[in-house]
Amino acid sequence: MLQFQTLVWIIISSFSFVISAEKDFYRAAVLELAQFTNISYPAADILRINLEVYEIAAKTAAKHGADIIVFPESGLLPFEKPNRDWMLSFIEDIPDPKKEVVNPCEQESQFRDLPILRRLSCLARNNHIWVVQIR
Repeated sequence: MLQFQTLVWIIISSFSFVISAEKDFYRAAVLELAQFTNISYPAADILRINLEVYEIAAKTAAKHGADIIVFPESGLLPFEKPNRDWMLSFIEDIPDPKKEVVNPCEQESQFRDLPILRRLSCLARNNHIWVVQIR
């Protein structure tokens, strides 16, 4: 838990420098939720339902003036996974920002096979908010 808190602090501190160029402060939102975890549902449905909650949270945070929203660690999928194959269907490679500049929301055809990355990217872009998602 300490590593997560440290990482969140580092990320928020980094973004505060970028955000503070426009104003003297930034407003952060943190989502705490009781995620949908019923593993009797198809994995894609579990992910879709939890992403819908994320979208509502981001819209609400942006409406209240938040500059950044932090989502919970492992908040998209249940902690209890039925099996390894079930989990493998959600693994997505994240492009290295040091090697290329990408925007999964704007480059739909390039990121068609990365639905989580693409949806979180669009969530950030459409709500004009920074998004932090761990795992």
